Amino acid sequence: MIFNSVNNICDCQADSYLLSGLCIPCPADAISAGTSCTCTDPNAIIVQNACVCSSSYYNMSGICTLCPANSVSAGTTCICTALNTIFYNSACVCQVNFIISGSNCVPCPENSFRALDQGQCSCSIYQMIGNTCTCPASSYTVNGTCITCPPDSSLAVQSCICSDMNKIYNTSINSCVCKSTHFTKLDNSCSLCPFNTTQINKFQCDCSLNGASPAFWSGGTCTCPVGDYSFNQFCNFSPETPTFKSGTGGFSGLVGGCFAFGIFLGVLAVLFAQKMKTKPKTVRKVVQKAEKEKKGKKKENQSEEHIIIEAQNVFSRTDLRESQNLTEDIIWVKK
Repeated sequence: MIFNSVNNICDCQADSYLLSGLCIPCPADAISAGTSCTCTDPNAIIVQNACVCSSSYYNMSGICTLCPANSVSAGTTCICTALNTIFYNSACVCQVNFIISGSNCVPCPENSFRALDQGQCSCSIYQMIGNTCTCPASSYTVNGTCITCPPDSSLAVQSCICSDMNKIYNTSINSCVCKSTHFTKLDNSCSLCPFNTTQINKFQCDCSLNGASPAFWSGGTCTCPVGDYSFNQFCNFSPETPTFKSGTGGFSGLVGGCFAFGIFLGVLAVLFAQKMKTKPKTVRKVVQKAEKEKKGKKKENQSEEHIIIEAQNVFSRTDLRESQNLTEDIIWVKK
């Protein structure tokens, strides 16, 4: 308190007021009015010894500002009461993806959007026709997105059709690509894969269907590997011979295959002759007897089983294994 010599009394200082003989300090942004305090902002009131904005006003950077129509104060902001509205830039506006229509906020047309700072809805990559967003010409919609057909195609129902009949439309890359039976040439055209081949990637055909062993794509044709020969569009194994040329087909390859088969039969004949020499003398006689009977047809009604039993009786029980081996030989001779 300070002494007032004019009135000969003690007064409170300028930032406080007198209450029941006591000086009560005024809150910030307020001044003394003798027996009370007054906020410096005319739109503020003292509540619990503090200056706050009065009803319908909000505190914007320390200044009490009137809330717009259809809103209420919420301290440092305003809350809009109209449906689908939001408080933005000191005003109640339509929320995102809504547009004002009369006195109400309504949704934007399908496939369009609107930001808070935009005055109207926009179609982005779409075209606004009337009040509807539509994909541009030569485009179709996928999950709300316009997909434009590639240059070498035309629009179909929710898809594209390639102009080249040897190509198909690939939706994942939005491009026309060669069919699975074709490969891509350097000029980006499609060429049919050869007989018994399939496409393995964009620029190659796989010749693995061209025979028992894989063939290779070389110079526009499928060529058999070295050591194989081509016959009736298939690759077949054959060893190198003077009459066979590796990697080529035709007549020379066929001769090489036949020559190899002849060698195979000769080896079997030698192996059988060696096996016969290792048989006991009695075994050889029985086999020779079977051969003689077959050639002379002396026992036409004698069954194969009878000849086998006759041969097996020559041996004792300890020679049973040898008898079984003889059985196989006799069957081979009879055939």
